[in-house]
Amino acid sequence: MREFASASARAATLPRAAKVLYTAFCAFVGLGIASCAGLYDGIVAFATRATPGELYARLIAHYQTGIATRALLEVTHAHLFVSLGISIGHSQTRTFV
Repeated sequence: MREFASASARAATLPRAAKVLYTAFCAFVGLGIASCAGLYDGIVAFATRATPGELYARLIAHYQTGIATRALLEVTHAHLFVSLGISIGHSQTRTFV
């Protein structure tokens, strides 16, 4: 956070478009974390008085039911493309000092 607090920091000197892009990225990361919490809640069904053992038992029961081959292929396909995009983007970045 110190990088954003100072007016002379590298992040402060970025062009407006880069700041907007970074802000959008952070917003999507926040939405991704919230969706993970929502999906996890759908699996374990959080309750106010649920013990960790009960939550764990619900999680195990969810994964023991299995997943359809088609659904597994769709999820794997999406993750592979995202991973590929990140790795290609990361390999093309250069550090300027």
